[in-house]
Amino acid sequence: MKIEIDNDNDSTKLVYSAELILDKDSEDIITCITCYESNIYVGTSSGRVLHYHRFEDIPGYMLIANIQVHEDSINKFVIIPVVNKILILCGTIATFYNLPELSPTNTRKLKEINDISLLQYSSENNRSSDKLLLFTSSNVRIVQYEEEQEQVKLLKQINYANAVKGISTTSTMSTNFSNLVLVANNKNYDILDLRLTRKIPLFEYRTDIDTQIQPNIIQFRAEDKGPNNQEYLLTINSGDSTSLAMFINSLGDVTRGTLTWSDYPIGGLAIEWPYLFGIFPDNKLKISSLVSLETKQDIEIQGLEQETTQEFEMQFQFRIERTSKISIENSSLMEILRSRYFKDNTKSLLTETIDHSGSVIILSQSKVWLLCPENEILRIYEAWQYALTNDTDTDTDTQSFLDEALSIVDQYSGHIKSFLIHMILLYYLKDNKIQEATKFLYLTIDKKLVVDAHLIVYLYGFNYDDLDFPLPFGIEKNLSKLTMSKNDEFILLYLKRVYPLLNDSPAIRRTYWKLINSDDEVIEFVNGKDKLNWKTMDNENETIIRILQEKKLFKSLIFVYQYLLKTVPSEELAIRLCDLLLQLKDDIADHNELVSNILDNLPLISSETSYSSYLFEVLKINKDKGLSYMKSNNKSKFKSVHNEIMQEISSKYGDELDFSLLRIEFLESSLSGTSNSLHELFIEVKKLIVSPTIFTETNKNNFEILVQTYHIVNSLNDSKWPKIPWPDYLYIRLGTSGCDDFIGLYLKLLELVQITDEFSLDDEMLHDEIFSYFNVLNPLKDPITILLQHYDFSSAEAYAINGQLPSSKAAYYRDFVSKQQQSININVKDNLKTILNYYLDQTTTDTLNNFAVAHFISNYGSSYFTPNEIMEKLPGDVPLIHLVEYIENVIIQLKIGNKQNILQKSLIRADSELTKQIYRQFSTQETP
Repeated sequence: MKIEIDNDNDSTKLVYSAELILDKDSEDIITCITCYESNIYVGTSSGRVLHYHRFEDIPGYMLIANIQVHEDSINKFVIIPVVNKILILCGTIATFYNLPELSPTNTRKLKEINDISLLQYSSENNRSSDKLLLFTSSNVRIVQYEEEQEQVKLLKQINYANAVKGISTTSTMSTNFSNLVLVANNKNYDILDLRLTRKIPLFEYRTDIDTQIQPNIIQFRAEDKGPNNQEYLLTINSGDSTSLAMFINSLGDVTRGTLTWSDYPIGGLAIEWPYLFGIFPDNKLKISSLVSLETKQDIEIQGLEQETTQEFEMQFQFRIERTSKISIENSSLMEILRSRYFKDNTKSLLTETIDHSGSVIILSQSKVWLLCPENEILRIYEAWQYALTNDTDTDTDTQSFLDEALSIVDQYSGHIKSFLIHMILLYYLKDNKIQEATKFLYLTIDKKLVVDAHLIVYLYGFNYDDLDFPLPFGIEKNLSKLTMSKNDEFILLYLKRVYPLLNDSPAIRRTYWKLINSDDEVIEFVNGKDKLNWKTMDNENETIIRILQEKKLFKSLIFVYQYLLKTVPSEELAIRLCDLLLQLKDDIADHNELVSNILDNLPLISSETSYSSYLFEVLKINKDKGLSYMKSNNKSKFKSVHNEIMQEISSKYGDELDFSLLRIEFLESSLSGTSNSLHELFIEVKKLIVSPTIFTETNKNNFEILVQTYHIVNSLNDSKWPKIPWPDYLYIRLGTSGCDDFIGLYLKLLELVQITDEFSLDDEMLHDEIFSYFNVLNPLKDPITILLQHYDFSSAEAYAINGQLPSSKAAYYRDFVSKQQQSININVKDNLKTILNYYLDQTTTDTLNNFAVAHFISNYGSSYFTPNEIMEKLPGDVPLIHLVEYIENVIIQLKIGNKQNILQKSLIRADSELTKQIYRQFSTQETP
């Protein structure tokens, strides 16, 4: 039940809630109650004490003992905290027990006692008292409890008849203890002066002695008159169903006006400044102001107790009284503060217990309620809920909520402060007051955001299946009232600032990526705040990649793949990157970079199909880089794949010169010296050289020009020797021939025929005059004749002597050509005769060709022929000048030969004379 009281000072209301704290099961009736530390002691009509205790891990009070102390009803508890004792008054007998467990003591019982009160120290002394006032039918006693002896010592006794209730006042006298006591007998209120032992009469509290009412003497602090000003309320039954309350000080002087009621508060009174609570007939709770002396509320409280009074013959079911401060868990506040996960509703218990407390209790036959002032957080919470559904610009109540919340937020900590911040922030965001919300958006405690960023992104429309976060229930149940306008710019700026605190949150990270719209932002993000999240390829990164694909941020996607491959190289990522690069090749300006990216990741690919496909595409884009890669990786496990690529190039792109040349280059890089590799290269070169792309009329005409030019250059009319071999001449003319591709293939084929001995009489290419020089390698034809016919005179002379063609310094396959063996069983003299006869034949048509004869005779005449043989060969009209060098060589050799004969004869004679002398010496030595 809630009780609202109009404030005397303004238009606000003070709200109390009646919280049930005890609910006993026994049938006897609650008669009184008191508390000590975390314990509550309940007295019953059957003389039993119910001991309740509040444990730290339990929100309420638990019954831990049920003690029978007497057969009579328990009327009162008096706590003596200085000696940890409690005095229990049952009927007229008072018994001492130890606190807090209520164990018995050895102290004798006090008898014939009507009321008990602690003797107060003066207001100048705040010590706790160990002295008691005992009110009996005949006197008022002052006693002291002596703890060591466990006995009660009588200090003073004052005669006073029929005392039923009394309290010690806290006067402003300088003595340690107050000397004045307010006491009521069966009719009057009096003041007793303990020091002077005198009575000061005050006034009657009932006019009819037969009226069954109890006097009320209530001490309270008058906060409107100073911090230590004590006043006393005394009730009077004036008859005719009316009553009033008088207010006096410790000297009996009236301090303020009177309160009047239509009935007497027979259910008791309790003061919680500045209000007086009283229970009147018919279970009416009346609340009056001690300042204005007006009745603020008149409430029927029967609803607190659901049970009826038929079972118990009691005139009043409810009573009210004030006790020491009692703290209980604030269940209403705890409920709205308690977090639970937004989607699965799993509750998360608070790590702290939040209490509210009070001193005014309402008792029924079996239950006890505590009147607690409404927590200001709950009041602000209600105002906040109102503000969410009303126009904040025109409603003053919403502004008052905000002002109050802002004024107290820094006074709290923990869950309460967090809750206040949530309310303030959401209030600002609802009205799009981003600037005002900034302070609370980024507020952190222990490096953790007070307001979960997941809540912010959810409010602005970013919702995912896995977006779940703990949220105070009081906030969560009001989210439906919040409608935020879409503001992606604000969310992106917000996430940029808080992301370092939340980069482990998939939902936050996903939202951030959804808001990025440029490649530059992506690159900056990956290299910066999101760097640690790209060390593996997990499901979340897959989601991010899909987001980039949807946004068509392909440059970003390439960058992300490359970044991942640096840390987690994998075949799948390499394939994705290569596919994307090829997909975008028309949009990528720098094809060199594209090719390099693909080639860098090819080693990660184990699939022959994928590897072959990407390498083939690279060759189409940049054959030089592709071929270079194949060359450098030709010994890898994909060597066979490289061969297949070359074969595919040959079959698919045989008509494209670039790819045909590329295949030949690859085969050349793969040469191992085996017959298979050489044969494969030979076939590929031969196929290309006669293909329509190479064997064109233009190439043939230009080649024929080269042949004619060579004949001129190598003419026998020129006296310069040696003559340039035909292959070397072709090497020299590369770049200026007008048919370079053809010449290159021609020379390669010539070398391959020489290396592999691949020569077939049925080969169609031999039927074309352009390849007639190849007959030099025809085993059925005379190489020397072929060479002479093609004006390759120096090669013919070399072959005549060595039995093989001379190797060119510019040969393509030098290592393999140099390994070719010399022909066996050659007849050098016959070979040279063939050449000489050819030279001589040429002189018959052109005498200028005599230079060739002179060259031949000079170089080979004296070495391989006799003068007679040479002379017989020469025609008679050969100019003698061409023979001078030869004749000189012959004469020199003849002279050398003559000198050798003379020397030989001289040596023979000398040897003979030496032999004779040795013989003579041995003969002389043997004679006796």
